[in-house]
Amino acid sequence: GPRGFGNFFGIERDFVVDLALGEPALPGSLFHFTNAGPGSYPYAPETLPPAIGSLLSGLAVDGIVTLLDASGQIVEQSTIDRVTVQ
Repeated sequence: GPRGFGNFFGIERDFVVDLALGEPALPGSLFHFTNAGPGSYPYAPETLPPAIGSLLSGLAVDGIVTLLDASGQIVEQSTIDRVTVQ
C-alpha cells in the first residue's frame, strides 16, 4: 500500500517488525541501535553481505526510526522511507 498507511506508526506490522523489536539494542545494530556516535549506524551507511542482497533482491521495504529516551518515551520519529533491495 501507500507509504504511511500501515497499522504500526505508519508501517505494516509483520514478523520483521516483531523480530526487530525483540532484538537487544546494540551499538550499530541495523534494527535496534543505541547512540554509538557518528562512526556507526544510523550515522554511517550500512552495507549488507552480497548473499543477503541477492536473496532479497527486488524486495521493497518500508522503514522508520523511532528514538526513545531512557524511560522508554518517544522523543523523535522519522518519516517513512521505502527502499528496494538491489
